[in-house]
Amino acid sequence: MSVQWFPGHMSKAIRQIKEKIKVIDCLIEIVDARAPLASRNPELTSINKPRLIIMSKIDLADPSVSKKWYSYFKSNNVEVLEMDLVNNFSYKLVLDKCEILLREKIAKDKEKGLRKRPIRAMVIGIPNVGKSTFINKMSKRKATGVGNIPGFTKGQQWVRSGDIELLDTPGVLWHKFEDEQTGIKLALVGTVKETILNKDKLSDIALNFLISNYPKELTKRYNLNNLDNVFYDIAINRGLLISGGEPSIDNAKELLLHELKNGIIGRISLEKPGEQDGN
Repeated sequence: MSVQWFPGHMSKAIRQIKEKIKVIDCLIEIVDARAPLASRNPELTSINKPRLIIMSKIDLADPSVSKKWYSYFKSNNVEVLEMDLVNNFSYKLVLDKCEILLREKIAKDKEKGLRKRPIRAMVIGIPNVGKSTFINKMSKRKATGVGNIPGFTKGQQWVRSGDIELLDTPGVLWHKFEDEQTGIKLALVGTVKETILNKDKLSDIALNFLISNYPKELTKRYNLNNLDNVFYDIAINRGLLISGGEPSIDNAKELLLHELKNGIIGRISLEKPGEQDGN
């Protein structure tokens, strides 16, 4: 299954991001805690600027797996924060981390007698990881539009927030995924538009993953007695019927994908550190 989505505005956005690098102090990269590596754009990971990674949607991810990801980033000398951007956000934590990243520059500017100015940070990330929500929380107002549609933000804008100035950027994907699994993970967390995906195959992949990794959550959510004919049982248990009282497998598949993406089935992570190396 090939999952590709690269509208023209994304190519333009990548160029604009690289053009603005000279005027910023650091990067704040937002990733989805359920798939922290798959949700990083390789075209932006090589940018040579101090970087803070924020694992967003932490409330939807498996806590035990998130701890491993936190350790993974720290072991690679990357500053990282875990955040529920909606219900448990801390402006101070973000500012403190940025100041840690820039402590040498801040110290040098002080020695030179330069007046302290706001930190300039560029907020980057792929579509639908929470960049606009992050900026709105930082600015304590609705500075940018928030939508649950990949690619919602299509332009760049500066937002002043106390001791930090944030450059919001559109969510950008890259031209070609390295492997099929990356595209699948991004599809399951809602980074690419569902309308371009093969939902039938994607739902089968999602079900197999849940059976292998989160059978208890799956069984509890859909009141299953066994895992032999899950979509059929979901349709029956939820009353997803078509004419003649037949269970709608298509509707059951649609429901599973929707509830997985929105964290309704449970706190689920789609990848663990080391899996990409075959460990």
